[in-house]
Amino acid sequence: MSQVHGRPGGKPRPIDDGRFSGHNKSCFSEETIYTSSPDFVAAACKECIRLLTLQESADGPLPPWAEPRFGTEDMKAAYRQLPNCEADKPALLVAYWDQDAADVRYALLLAHPLGLSVAVLNFNRVPAS
Repeated sequence: MSQVHGRPGGKPRPIDDGRFSGHNKSCFSEETIYTSSPDFVAAACKECIRLLTLQESADGPLPPWAEPRFGTEDMKAAYRQLPNCEADKPALLVAYWDQDAADVRYALLLAHPLGLSVAVLNFNRVPAS
């Protein structure tokens, strides 16, 4: 499988080309990823605060623990941090041309292959730590 060098967010990054190799077309999945919008999270928080203010206590309008905080976490090189499943190893061999040896070399891809359609579904199964 060839690689393209994309620039997501301006950062150069090798991306495995699952479309060119035919991998993406050969895979089938009935799964769809649904994500929540940040707007929903903010609206849910606003509603919780509204309900809490209805139950005003001696401590004030909100309980001391009711301090909403929002944030996001980004995994550095996310896909490349995820180890592959042991059962998938036979399908994760990478061939490349070694210019010094003037020969084809093989290596085992030890991390998640970015650029395959099924990798997106699998990545979203990773539990947050």
